[in-house]
Amino acid sequence: RISRLVLLAPSMAWLKPRPLAPYVRLIPTQLGIFQPVPRPLVEMIVKQIVPGSDQEWTAAGIDEFVRSSVTPLGRAAFYAAARNIYLEEPRGPDGLWTRLGSLQRDALFVWGRKDSVVPIGFARHVRDELPAATHLELDCGHVPQLERPRQTHEAMARFLSRGSLDA
Repeated sequence: RISRLVLLAPSMAWLKPRPLAPYVRLIPTQLGIFQPVPRPLVEMIVKQIVPGSDQEWTAAGIDEFVRSSVTPLGRAAFYAAARNIYLEEPRGPDGLWTRLGSLQRDALFVWGRKDSVVPIGFARHVRDELPAATHLELDCGHVPQLERPRQTHEAMARFLSRGSLDA
């Protein structure tokens, strides 16, 4: 049975208007089957959104993404995930923010202050929905477990064993 959760740079449903949503809904996720993503494009995007992208772990992450996108099903899975993140309803009976407020487990949210993929501003909204949740803000981008591994893993171990970040 799960008693505690740790969420690293968690994807959150958009709260702002999504003007492209009607058009994105028309794009089939199977489109990814036909569009391989060239490594130089992946590298360019990573350099724009991940602070410290010149480090070895970034190259390993790029390698893993390119490896998984070699197959048509891997590409389709990526397209489906990206599409679902954008289209997920924020409110309503099945909305992420509605469901989040009913979470009954201790939760640690780890945020990167420099994260441009899931901006730290989402932490404020999570605090509104889950006032009892624990939050850790690190000086990193979207991948705290690789950018700040010691801080991230020590915090995870403390939280999962004790339910708090207190030493």
